[in-house]
Amino acid sequence: MIKLVQNLRRLPALSVAEFRDKLNEYGFVVKDIADELGAARVAISTTLAVQDNISMQVSQGTSDPPDAIVEIWMRRAPDFDGPDNLLARQLLAKMRDMQDGFVDLHRSSFFFASERVEHGREAAAALSQRLMRIDQIKHTLDLSEM
Repeated sequence: MIKLVQNLRRLPALSVAEFRDKLNEYGFVVKDIADELGAARVAISTTLAVQDNISMQVSQGTSDPPDAIVEIWMRRAPDFDGPDNLLARQLLAKMRDMQDGFVDLHRSSFFFASERVEHGREAAAALSQRLMRIDQIKHTLDLSEM
């Protein structure tokens, strides 16, 4: 699965409430783009203003978290330049225009990523089996070189 990830930071002049209001409006355009691209999923997350976040940041010496994370999951990377994606390009331009009104672009990041999801014990068992197979293959290769 390919996903477009947007780590968004608000413009310094905006309050958290103002940022979130604009983010809600932005979410409608994001959903329209996702629908046009045949996306499998869209998620918009906002950072919680809780002491645990501050404690983690201080104890680990990390920078401030983004104010929001927008993710669009797709089965393949989009071809925005393709002839069939005129509407997607128009929606993308609208999305970029909206960003100017609430996103600090110099402190935000946008990128494509691949994602593999594994859960709990099943994931650990699957990983253990893969590692055992790798060891078996290595052992077989070592024996064949003798």
